[in-house]
Amino acid sequence: MTLTLILSDLHVAAGRNPDSGKFSPLDDFQADEILARFLAHYDEEEKGHLILNGDTFDLTQVIDLPTDPREIQQLIGQPQLDRDRRCYGLGHTPPELCWKLERVALGHPIFFSALGAWVQRGHHLHFVIGNHDVELRYPAVRQRLVELIAAAQPDLAPSAVQPHVHFHAWYFYQPDQHLYTEHGGQYEPLANTDGDKIPACYFNNRYLFNMLEIRTPEADNISPFSRYIAWLVSTDTLATLYILIRRLPAFLRARRRTHHRLPPADLPDPRFPPPVEEAMKKAAVEQHRRIQRLGYRTSLLTVLAILLNLVAHVSLLLTVGLAVSGHIAWAILSLAVWPLARLVSTSIITNRLHRSMVVENDFLQEAARHIAPFLAGHGVRTIVFGHTHQADLCRFEDSVQYFNTGTWIPLFSDDTRLDARNQAYLFVEVRDGRSRLLRWNDGARQPETPIIIDRNAASRRRKGCRS
Repeated sequence: MTLTLILSDLHVAAGRNPDSGKFSPLDDFQADEILARFLAHYDEEEKGHLILNGDTFDLTQVIDLPTDPREIQQLIGQPQLDRDRRCYGLGHTPPELCWKLERVALGHPIFFSALGAWVQRGHHLHFVIGNHDVELRYPAVRQRLVELIAAAQPDLAPSAVQPHVHFHAWYFYQPDQHLYTEHGGQYEPLANTDGDKIPACYFNNRYLFNMLEIRTPEADNISPFSRYIAWLVSTDTLATLYILIRRLPAFLRARRRTHHRLPPADLPDPRFPPPVEEAMKKAAVEQHRRIQRLGYRTSLLTVLAILLNLVAHVSLLLTVGLAVSGHIAWAILSLAVWPLARLVSTSIITNRLHRSMVVENDFLQEAARHIAPFLAGHGVRTIVFGHTHQADLCRFEDSVQYFNTGTWIPLFSDDTRLDARNQAYLFVEVRDGRSRLLRWNDGARQPETPIIIDRNAASRRRKGCRS
């Protein structure tokens, strides 16, 4: 019997500081022990494959810095850190990335120990590379990861780990399981890792989002992300503008001057024929166009909501000034602007930004639906994506099942008001070609069927009422 377990989007970062005992505000993965018990549950399987389907690590959110001048000299070729590294963390060269990975292992010893135990039992470990852990394309980073996994278990040598650890830069196809696994970032313009360019989301996270998340550590846990933006716009407008304005120049400079290039992506093995891969790339292009159109509208609405909030703040100050100077009529008129601006801003936030247009349009499900007929012709019966942090399942024509494994970090969203426990620790279990979406119930120490909310039911009902 062949077993495959698929989970995604752990976003493991610096973890717990061994000196202070406190967690990094940028690290959202706090389920080390839970993951260890999850893997131990499948300990007695004869042959197992664990697929970590992208964004396993988030090295961009490791902003710890070395302090020894000799160590800094070895990492960057000079004894002192430049301003960019002091403000935003080490850079994107292999030595710096390996240092960050060592910091991750230091903060998550149980996580690395669990992976080492999995490999030590003879199972296989697969890393499908996502947009947040694109650093795994570097051979030096891969080798260091293998060494850190081996070091987490006594009497486990890197040479014993190496044959059991596999990296997949695009997709992973298991013919014996009729299984196709891909992270899904390729279908979103900012997360696309095709070619040798660092994805745009790297710069967004390094120079902008990290600064916001230090202020509000739960930012990564709010889903959809537009809900977090809506909250910032409505409750913390001035501070948000200050961070964006102050950090934007560094962001633009980095985007313009970066000279780092990623190593060539590994070719999938086994690999689909060229017409199938062309269909995948065509699906990505179509989703890029859709998301870009939606992104422009979201950006416009965000700017408008921010401006309206600023107008509301200014109107209150102006009202006070006019009242003090004796212009009561003008003060009343200025005061009337405040509720009007707030009303329109709140309407935009509630009706537009509070709902993620990208997620609600289910772009990954649409991409999977597009490529399903091509994959079905080669025996695929299960397609698994991650990336969006939104669990999903659907059955297409040709008897192809689609799953999204969500994430293993806590989420706060409209869906989770119904049952927050069912939104984390999800995975796909495939046994001899038969697949199902499950959730690890750590209290019961066993998997269970999760509750997945139909987010599109309301939109389908509205369309039916109009027809």
